[in-house]
Amino acid sequence: MLPFAVQSPQPPAIHYYAVQSGDTLWGIAQQEYNNPNDWVSIYDANRNLVRDPALILPHWKLMIPDHPTPTAYVPQHSAGYAPSHAADPPPVLISQSELTPAQVGALWIEEGGPGWAEPEAECIAYHESGDVPTANNYDDNGGTQTSFGLFQISNGTHEEPVPNIDNPIVNTRQAVLKFEASGATFSVDWGTAPDC
Repeated sequence: MLPFAVQSPQPPAIHYYAVQSGDTLWGIAQQEYNNPNDWVSIYDANRNLVRDPALILPHWKLMIPDHPTPTAYVPQHSAGYAPSHAADPPPVLISQSELTPAQVGALWIEEGGPGWAEPEAECIAYHESGDVPTANNYDDNGGTQTSFGLFQISNGTHEEPVPNIDNPIVNTRQAVLKFEASGATFSVDWGTAPDC
């Protein structure tokens, strides 16, 4: 007989979630933990399946730890630009005239932007528009284009117009597409990138 009982470590309690069309890790964390910043716990539990946290596909079965890990994602922002994610309410918005940096960052993730670029996306939106979804610049490129929204997406004579470009969701999605087309960098298309 052993002089003491040998305790086996208990595996963490988990359950499963079937990904639906339109789901994001951020949204699932909001639903499961009531805190969207706990998405990292879900990502960490599913790294064998999820390669890019901005891309999850319908019908995947994700392991959801019953309790998130205590270290939630906190973006590291450039000097002089310090949004406070934890204090801000969840995003989404259409009628607001100004967004918090956290709402801009959450929109970036929701619309498919990579998490690692979120701090710079927030900074770009701040410098381009002051976080105002309906900001416009009627003198872009010498007056030949007009730029709208958080990310100042051009909707003028040199491009096919994008409907509802001043809607922050549409504007952010266009920014993600532009970012991807530029080789996952802001430096090509945004003049304020050096400020971030």
